[in-house]
Amino acid sequence: MHGYMIYKRIEDAVGVRWKPSIGTFYRLLARLRDDGLINCFKQNRRTVCRITDRGIEHIVNEVLTHLPKFIGVLNEILSAYLYIVRMRSTGVDPYIRERIEKLFTTANSIISIDTEIKKQALYNNTDRNS
Repeated sequence: MHGYMIYKRIEDAVGVRWKPSIGTFYRLLARLRDDGLINCFKQNRRTVCRITDRGIEHIVNEVLTHLPKFIGVLNEILSAYLYIVRMRSTGVDPYIRERIEKLFTTANSIISIDTEIKKQALYNNTDRNS
């Protein structure tokens, strides 16, 4: 995908909250290229960029670093919402309530998986140091 197309896709996805100049965006692409996170090459008159394996690894690491904290916060919000919904007998769309409860269950599952991964990592580190 060429640079301007990437810019427009981000602009469409984010909306007016993100509006850097096109020059700033191209400097960002150059930095990503210099860091080895994307490869850029000429195709016709455009410069096309593709994410590298290192770029994918970087994204996965960033997401995994912040996901447990985000899920924890989301879980607290959903828990409070469900408490309020359960205290009220009317006024909540059953479809919305069902979706919130599924999201809450999913968040709890992710928290449990993250906890198990951390326990296993701790166990593996302890085992290696023995």
